[in-house]
Amino acid sequence: MSQVEIKGPPARPRRRRRLLWNTAGLSIALLMVIGTLWFWVNSHQFEELVRGRIVSFLETATGGRVEIRSFHWRLIDLEAEASGLVIHGLEDPGDAPYAAVESLRVGISVFGFFSPRIRLRNLEVVKPQLHLIYYPNGSTNQPQPRVKKTAERPFLDTLFDLQAGHVAIEQGMFDLDNRAAAFDFANRYLPLDFEANDLSLVLKYNRAEKSNPESYHIDAGVHDLMLQRGSRQPSAPPPALHALFQVSLDLARNAAYLRSMRITSSSRGVKDRTLEVSGAMTDFAHARWQARVAGEFDMRLLNPIM
Repeated sequence: MSQVEIKGPPARPRRRRRLLWNTAGLSIALLMVIGTLWFWVNSHQFEELVRGRIVSFLETATGGRVEIRSFHWRLIDLEAEASGLVIHGLEDPGDAPYAAVESLRVGISVFGFFSPRIRLRNLEVVKPQLHLIYYPNGSTNQPQPRVKKTAERPFLDTLFDLQAGHVAIEQGMFDLDNRAAAFDFANRYLPLDFEANDLSLVLKYNRAEKSNPESYHIDAGVHDLMLQRGSRQPSAPPPALHALFQVSLDLARNAAYLRSMRITSSSRGVKDRTLEVSGAMTDFAHARWQARVAGEFDMRLLNPIM
């Protein structure tokens, strides 16, 4: 009597199905982890965590007390926004803070996977304010960094490696308050106040093309520049003489080309006077420069200093 041998299903398809199910399960678990991480990174809780880290970094870097009213970011666009940035220096509680920025927006680009390079794509700063006070004892309200670091690379090399595509500063203000207390008959030691309102700056990176090296084109201006002596009183009339300052500059790694610098003074009942300066400086290590000056300069702009 012959025996019939019964064979089971082949083991290879069974192992293959098990491998497919395991792979599918791991893929689903990985997607769930990535999705959870994505939602957490874009959550308000994570934004607050990043805001706290930025505050801590700025306090260490500047030595002052830092506040940031709000912080938001868009991870998919690699963009971040901050508002209400304030850096308190060594000024008295009733004085304006050392530095403040109404709003700031930054965008970066990341190139490369194994050795990523970060480039500054866009930076917009709105209403930055700097308030520097000189006290009678020679000190200032400028805070000092908690950890002093020596620059490992020249600033220009760092700036060009960053390749900042577009940097804009709008509606800025700079206030220099010299509070010398001594007094003599010539009033030379009365407090001197230098104020620059509506300051703007636009910086754009230009890549190297043919014989032209890489460079930054910079346009800057101050629409309301004032100097005055004596303590500022809220009811006191503003100085009668104002100045407009504009500059256009091309900056390379080893050269600077001043395309135009204009200083225009204006006062009521007197025609405006404009001084124009242009020039170039090459080979920073062994500087060679040339300049051209033309126009009129109103010396009354220097009366508070002289």
